[in-house]
Amino acid sequence: MKNIIIVLLAMTSQLCYGQTSFTDQEIKQKTDSILQEGTKLYQFERAAWVSTDLFHERGDLKQVAVNYLVYQTNDTVRTIFYDKAKKQSLIEYFFCKTFDAPVLTRTHIRELTFKENQLIDARNKMIEQIIKEKYPVGAPQGYTLNNQIIPNGKGFKLYFVTGTSQNNIIPLGNDYIFHADESGKILSWKRFHSRLLPLPSKGEDGSVVKGLIHSHLVAEPFISATDICTFKLYGQLYGLKNFSVLSTALAKIFTFDIDDNKIEVKNR
Repeated sequence: MKNIIIVLLAMTSQLCYGQTSFTDQEIKQKTDSILQEGTKLYQFERAAWVSTDLFHERGDLKQVAVNYLVYQTNDTVRTIFYDKAKKQSLIEYFFCKTFDAPVLTRTHIRELTFKENQLIDARNKMIEQIIKEKYPVGAPQGYTLNNQIIPNGKGFKLYFVTGTSQNNIIPLGNDYIFHADESGKILSWKRFHSRLLPLPSKGEDGSVVKGLIHSHLVAEPFISATDICTFKLYGQLYGLKNFSVLSTALAKIFTFDIDDNKIEVKNR
């Protein structure tokens, strides 16, 4: 089958114009930081995927109203499923280096730690504000909106990324970040793309997609951490190796390669 490249233009939602001039060193520092954040977000989401599948295979916990939390301690990413009523951890999955399967599963019931309670309470408060203040956050029919909370100094970052169980679809776009203080009060927020970009992993004739490319307008000059997270999650399912973001602000092309786990920057 022949290889093709899907090209789709994406608009960002920011209404203000940001910085459009960076030195090569500043671009390198920025892309290194974005890659690190995108990798962490991917690890959290991948851990949630695998843990949720394993949890649903169990029959002994299905009657308990649970939620899950993913967080990191040192080099270990942990997913806990907790009883929402009693705030007890029911089962934990530990991931380290590889995220295809947990390196450890712990099933004993225990009280939540201070850190777990802090993350859960902050996430709940932020979501309550998003709902109460009617932020334009949601997912189209056939898609889900997944969230991950990450400590950020004394405060928190809450990411929302779109997911789907539809085959041969890579759901780029419809992604958000909220920043909150240590009490969980939202201080700022941003939508990376104005809409969902359901990119196909195959051509209409069944041909294999070699790579994906979409553009960012001036307000979002760089590739985003959510771009990297989503492409790593879904691109690996369909054998895709790289995708690119066309920066209209910087006249650059940012290309992320899964195998090399790096972002290459070229002039347009």
